[in-house]
Formats: sequence, structure tokens, C-alpha cells
Amino acid sequence: MYVVLAHSDGGYVDVSVPDFPGLTSAGETTEMALRALDECWRDVVSGLREDGLPIPEPTPSAALERSVIDGSKIACVFLRPLPV
Repeated sequence: MYVVLAHSDGGYVDVSVPDFPGLTSAGETTEMALRALDECWRDVVSGLREDGLPIPEPTPSAALERSVIDGSKIACVFLRPLPV
């Protein structure tokens, strides 16, 4: 399972997957942001597979608990499987 971080500054909800640098999305609600993220994530994974590149392994949760993520205020953390 991959960690998905979600936060909001009062407007849109931003979501990202730390194990896939640059993989981010946003939406008016958390559900919309996660749905949009899954679409982008599928495209990224498909591209990696087509190019014969490795798919990043999920970071163990213990390692994430010890890290500080850009000093951002994290509103929510989700565990999600790799989209297929």
C-alpha cells in the first residue's frame, strides 16, 4: 500500500504520493482529488511499464513516521493500493 498525503489551504484539496515524485492532483473535495489522482497514477504506472522502468516500491510506514514532509500541514494520510 502506498501513502497518499492530502492537505487543503481552505480551497482545493491537494493530494500527492511521496513514492512517486511529482505525482500530485487536486479537487474541490478529497474524493474528487483522489479520483483525479488515481487517473494520473494509472497513466504514470502505464508509462513506466511501457518504458520498461521499475515501479517504485511503497515506503515502509515506519520510515514515513520518522520523516518530516516539507513542514507542510498534513490534513490526512491515506493508504491506497497501486491502481491497475
